[in-house]
Amino acid sequence: MGRITHLLVGVILLLTVYHHVHAQKVDTGKLTPKVAADVKAYMEKYGYSHGFNVGSSVASEELKKFQQYANIAITGQLDDATLKKMNDERCGMADFNLEVNKRVRRYVHQGTNWKPLFNKKGEMTLRWTLLNTDSGKTVTYAQALEAMRIAFFFWNEKTDIDFVEVSKDKVGTLGNEKENIEILCSFESGGHGDPYYFDGPGRTLAHAFYPLSNKGLSGDVHFDDDEEYTYKSAIGKNLLWVATHEIGHSLGLAHSSNRNAVMYPWYTAYNPDMKLLDDDILGIQTLYGSRSKKAPTHPLAKVDPTLPPPTKGNCPQQGKITAVYYSDLYKQEFAFTTTNHIYFLGYKTRIPVVNRFNYYPKVIVPGTIEAVFTLEGFQNFGYTKDKYQFIFNDQGRYWQYYGFSYGSGNAKQGFSIHDGQGPLRLRFPRYVKHVDAVFNAVFNGRTYFFAGTEYWRYNNKRREFDAGYPKNIKQYWGGLPGTVDAAYSSPDKSTTYFIAEGKFYLYDDVNIKVKSVHEISSFLQCRGAAQIIDNSSRSSNKLGLIGMISSEPAKLSAISSPGEKPREP
Repeated sequence: MGRITHLLVGVILLLTVYHHVHAQKVDTGKLTPKVAADVKAYMEKYGYSHGFNVGSSVASEELKKFQQYANIAITGQLDDATLKKMNDERCGMADFNLEVNKRVRRYVHQGTNWKPLFNKKGEMTLRWTLLNTDSGKTVTYAQALEAMRIAFFFWNEKTDIDFVEVSKDKVGTLGNEKENIEILCSFESGGHGDPYYFDGPGRTLAHAFYPLSNKGLSGDVHFDDDEEYTYKSAIGKNLLWVATHEIGHSLGLAHSSNRNAVMYPWYTAYNPDMKLLDDDILGIQTLYGSRSKKAPTHPLAKVDPTLPPPTKGNCPQQGKITAVYYSDLYKQEFAFTTTNHIYFLGYKTRIPVVNRFNYYPKVIVPGTIEAVFTLEGFQNFGYTKDKYQFIFNDQGRYWQYYGFSYGSGNAKQGFSIHDGQGPLRLRFPRYVKHVDAVFNAVFNGRTYFFAGTEYWRYNNKRREFDAGYPKNIKQYWGGLPGTVDAAYSSPDKSTTYFIAEGKFYLYDDVNIKVKSVHEISSFLQCRGAAQIIDNSSRSSNKLGLIGMISSEPAKLSAISSPGEKPREP
């Protein structure tokens, strides 16, 4: 069985109109750099190539693979038909897993499903609701609701999963809190509370989340409200088709190579007699079994009278935080955990949690991620202004990535932290088993590495540790405990903070001391947790993307007396 994951969705699916590839007759020898770059990006994004190079013999085979999957003439050439297909509207999910690049069946499952929840509940039911149509530009709420009911009905009549609709006016009542409804469907615009912005008309039409952990954003479906969605019309984008396709992803199905299947990657025009193909049916029944009880004869709209108990808060429990990182690409802060999950930080209603192997399938880092930081100027050991991620695991090795997608150098094995290997040329003593935390210091432009009870100061330009290190953490970092789990500087360079011994430490970069100590729940902004305020002159009352309000900080002793110049660690 094939396993498909993707950087953005691993988890998340984007229906995309790929306008960057220009449909033209191409002589590969005269291919413009722009077209070549766009074709390369397309082939790599959708899983057909690890490193596409137009004109090579390998590229010809990769193009044949694309052409075969797309059901167009197999020429191995970058011809008009191929470029046209690359321009067609499609789902942004990869067609192939880049690591295995193979398929066993036409249909495929991406690796997660709702069975853990079904086993816990003792029944195969999923609750869903349509929250809104936002502005109702092209479809009314009633039309959208009817389309959603029919889309769920298509899957309902082929398997034993019963979909229970929660009317939107009940959402938020006891037992009907959003976190207790598995599939939340809504029309959104622009930035809308998850890491994936909608871009207005065209290109991204919708996205959905795989079952993943069966919690948080798992299973949710978002439609771009700026699209021209229509219902029972050949004009615009057919909402029923898009909804049925996205719900398939919500249930755990990835793409099918059968061009008539609902799960075919490329958008299909309006069909008044639309139904699931045998390929779609086989895929869903392989996951959940065939319908063993009498199938409904029409879409049902009902509210489950048996309400699940309300949850206690919204703080995730997927392990201890080991690293915090800010992505320039997604303008989003992430926290990595000991259980290899990722928390999306900055959301007050619920904290999205995903498995990192699904969300970042191209990041081949074994074990636990212990530290992540960014430096510019390191591409294949040479200088560049691009920013690269350096990822450290719990086994004494590190990896270099760009956009968490493309590894550099020794991508599979990584580099040792002991022998001067790789672009950072690290030479930690042998007694250091792994790095605990890393951050770029705002106050001096250096990078600090923490391991055990010691820390090292690193010169980014010379690519070596400064003389006189290591030093003792507790002695030189005023107010911090003896060890550190994670360290981070906010993207606006106003704040540094540490996570250690189950607490969150807000740091004063000017006086080199801890300003206040708080619970991790406050750092995550969990419901009911004390909120935080930073009144320093350098802060804009924000910790990165996480708003800070009021809380009584713990009392700490400073490392310098009034009038004394603080020591630089």
